[in-house]
Amino acid sequence: MRIRKYGTVKALINDNLLRYEEPEAANLIKRFRDAKRSGKLITGDSVAYELFNDIYKWKNPRFLYKAEKDTGKVKTALKEFLNIKGNGEGVERKKIISLISPKLKGVGIAVASAIMTTNEPENYGVIDTKVWKLLYGFNIVQGNPNGRDFTIEQWLDYIYKLRGYASEYATSVRTIERTFFVFQQLSEILGHYNVVH
Repeated sequence: MRIRKYGTVKALINDNLLRYEEPEAANLIKRFRDAKRSGKLITGDSVAYELFNDIYKWKNPRFLYKAEKDTGKVKTALKEFLNIKGNGEGVERKKIISLISPKLKGVGIAVASAIMTTNEPENYGVIDTKVWKLLYGFNIVQGNPNGRDFTIEQWLDYIYKLRGYASEYATSVRTIERTFFVFQQLSEILGHYNVVH
């Protein structure tokens, strides 16, 4: 990873595009795929709950105590989410709404995006404060400069922007999001604030 100032987000991607998944996320993605394939995700309460709990822990470990504890609600929400088919903004809106509070206690846009990402990393990435701030610095996304308490509209804008880059670079949305996340994380550790305006 080349940590330096970049004038454009495309220059950052050109120098830093990651082609591997981190082990914890790769495991969650595989488990989600296997549970879906076997049907256990929507037929077995404990499988759905354990996966949900582990995804929550991966995305938001400090607030795991706030996560939904009712295994039946978790299974029902995941089943509803997986039954939503199609494309377009209205469908995307329905998908994220099927996962957030009050459907699943303690689940906001960020954790819901993590669930969607483990289900379909080709088309989704986790919305995160670090990535949002990076994109905000490049004027790719608007509003919410601190990247907190995301709205559905902000998530939609974010995911469509990531999909644009994923398409251009013939990779997954998760790969683009992870590239931005790791870059920003390392920049902050090294004290480099990388965006040139």
